[in-house]
Amino acid sequence: MRSCPPIVPGLAALAAFGLGWTSWPEAAQDGGQVLDAKLHHLGDSEVAEWAEVSVQPQGQRLELEFEARRNPAERALRLTVQDADHPWTLEVNGRKAATLRPAKERRTLYLELPAGALRNGRNVLRLIPTNSSDDILVGDLHLMAESLRELMRLQDVVVQVRDADSGQPLAARLTIVDAAGAPAPVYYAEGPRTAVRDGIVCQRDGAVRFSLPPGRYTIWAARGTEWGADRAELEVGAAPPPQVELSIRREVDTRGWIAADTHLHTYTYSGHGDATVEERLLTLAVDGVELAVATDHNHNTDYRPLQRALQLESAFTAVTGNEVTTEFGHLNAFPLDPGAAPPRHEYATPDYVQIVHGIRDRGAQVVVLNHPRWPKPAEGPFGIARLNSVSGERLEFARFPIDAMEIFNATEEGPKVVDLVLADWFALLNHGAGVPVVGTSDSHTVGDIVGQGRTYLPSRSDDPARISVDGICAAFRRGEFSASLGIFATADVGGHGMGSTLRVRGDTVTMNLRVACASWVLPGTARVYCNGRLAAELAVPHAPGQPTDARLHVAVPRPAQDAWLVCVVRGPEQTQPFWRTSLRMVGAVTNPIYLDADGDGRYSSPRAIAQRVVDQAGSAPERLAQALRPYDAAVAVQAASLAAPQWAPADFAANLQVLAGGEPERTQALQAYAREVTALAAAAAGAE
Repeated sequence: MRSCPPIVPGLAALAAFGLGWTSWPEAAQDGGQVLDAKLHHLGDSEVAEWAEVSVQPQGQRLELEFEARRNPAERALRLTVQDADHPWTLEVNGRKAATLRPAKERRTLYLELPAGALRNGRNVLRLIPTNSSDDILVGDLHLMAESLRELMRLQDVVVQVRDADSGQPLAARLTIVDAAGAPAPVYYAEGPRTAVRDGIVCQRDGAVRFSLPPGRYTIWAARGTEWGADRAELEVGAAPPPQVELSIRREVDTRGWIAADTHLHTYTYSGHGDATVEERLLTLAVDGVELAVATDHNHNTDYRPLQRALQLESAFTAVTGNEVTTEFGHLNAFPLDPGAAPPRHEYATPDYVQIVHGIRDRGAQVVVLNHPRWPKPAEGPFGIARLNSVSGERLEFARFPIDAMEIFNATEEGPKVVDLVLADWFALLNHGAGVPVVGTSDSHTVGDIVGQGRTYLPSRSDDPARISVDGICAAFRRGEFSASLGIFATADVGGHGMGSTLRVRGDTVTMNLRVACASWVLPGTARVYCNGRLAAELAVPHAPGQPTDARLHVAVPRPAQDAWLVCVVRGPEQTQPFWRTSLRMVGAVTNPIYLDADGDGRYSSPRAIAQRVVDQAGSAPERLAQALRPYDAAVAVQAASLAAPQWAPADFAANLQVLAGGEPERTQALQAYAREVTALAAAAAGAE
C-alpha cells in the first residue's frame, strides 16, 4: 500500500485542483450550481486506466468548500463515479447526508441532500471512504436547485405481498425491472426495515412504499427456493399508479428438513461487498434461510444480539462462524465462540492438516472447504494440492481433514466449475475421502441472494427459531444432507438415507429419489452415479407452471464390489430476474449412500479394495490385470495409481493398456487417468 495525502486539500489549496470557492448564482441553470467540474482519482494506488486523471491518487478523500443558501427543502446533488468497490459517505457540514453505493461502471448519480443540510454562506462537502484502499474516479459535482423527486419526476408506488394461503402479510424480496429488463433505480425505500439496491427491495412487513420515475415496470415477489413467485406489470406516468397486490405460497414441502446457508458475509465485518450486518439479517428473513452461519473473513461474527434488537429471532437460527481465509484456501468453521479469538489464518505452507487442526482447536465442530477451484482451477486448494481429478491422488501434505466441501457456490461463474468440482469429488470418494458436499450462497451483497445455494439437513424441529445446532453439526459429520441450487432432493435405498451404509441383497439396488422445486423451476434430469460411473439417467416429470414433487425409483445393477451411490439433478438456467445466478443453472446433489456388496459388514472404498488387490497380486501389469477382472473401472484406476510408482516411466502407457484389457469402460477411465497424470506433470514442470 503506497503513501498518499489523506485529503484532496481544502480551501487554501483547492485552486490547484480547480475546485476553488463556488458562488451560488441567483438564477440556477438546468445543470445546477457547479461545485466541481473536474474528475478526481481518490484512493491509495496507481491506476493507469483513467485517462482524465493522474495515475497517482490525489488523496484518500475529497473535501470541497462552496457558497450556498440554506435549503428548507430537499435538494439533489449530481455527481459522476466509477469503480467504487466499497460504500463512500457523503458529509455536508459535518453531518452524514447520503451514502454512495458501490458502482463499477461510470455512472451519473443523484443523491438526496436532506432539508437543512446546507447553510447560508460557506459550506463544506466531504466524500469519505469506508475502505481507504478503494480507488475511485469521482467528480463533476453539481448542486441542483430541485429535489430528487422533482428532477426524476418520481411517483410513489405501494406494493403489498401476502401469503396466498393464509392471506397474511409476507416478508419477501421484490425485484423491479424496467421495460428493457434492466434493474430499475428505486428511490425513497431505504429504512431500518428494508434493504434496497437498484432493482431490489427486501421488505419484512408485507407492504412497502417506494418511488419510481415514469416508465413501464415489472415487479416480482419471491421468497427463496421453496416458494412460488408472482409478478405485476406497472406503468408509472401522469396518473397515480395503483397499489400493487402480489401473493405467493410455499410450493415445496420440506418438513423434517431445514434450509441452511453456511457461507454468508457482511460489509461490516468482511470489508467488501455491500451488505451491512443489518441488511444481511433482513435478507436472511426474506429469502427463507432457516439456519444462517455467519462467515465473515477471519472474524467470529455473532448475529444474535442484533437479531434480537431487530426482532428477527423467529425467522432463523443464527450460528457464529468464520471463513478462515488463508493464502492457500478458505475454510468455513462453525460454531465458534463469538468472544474468543478467531482461528489462526496465517500459514507459511499449505499444510491443510495443520490448518484444520488449528480451526478445531478453537471449538469448531464443522469445517467446510470453500470453492476448491477458486480463483482459478490451478490456483485453488485442489490446484495447489495437484489433485488428480480422476484418481483423487494429491500431494502428500494435502490431506483435507474436512467435514464437507462446496459443490454449489452461487457466486462462482458458469456451470463448468460445477462439472470440474463434481469430477474432483467423485475422484476423492473413490480414493476413500468420504467428504460430502454442500450448497452455499457466498453472498457478500444485497443482490447476491442468500440461500440461493443452500444445504438441506434433517431436523427434529421445523421451527426455524428452534433448530438444534449440535444436532445439525452431527448431521453434517454423518453426511446426512443434500446440496441445493434451486431444487430440493433427497435419496434413500431401502430406507437407508444419505450417509448410511447398507448391505446389498438381490441382483439390483433401487434408489428412491424425491425431487421437488417451485413452479418457476424446470428440474431437468436426474442422473444416478455408482463409483463415479453413470448408472441411470431419467427426466424428472414436470408440468409447466406447476410445482414439482416427483418420487422416482431407480434400479441399478448390483455392483461387483462395495460402492457408493449419488444422484445429481440438473436443470437449465432460470432466467427470470428474481433468481439470476452466476452459475447459470439449477440443480441438486444428494450425498453418498454406501453399499456393502461383499457382506463383510462395512464399506470399503475403491482405493481400499485396490490396495488389497495390489498387495496380493503385485504391480506387474499382466498379473494385476487378471486380479482386477472382477472389479469396476474405479478400482482399476486406483490400482493403476498404486502400481505406477513401481513401473518404469517409459512403460506407463503400455501398462495401463494391459490393465484395461480391452474392456471399453475401463479403457476410457484409464485413458482419462493417463491424461490427468500427464497434465499435472506438465503443470508442475512449468511451475519450476
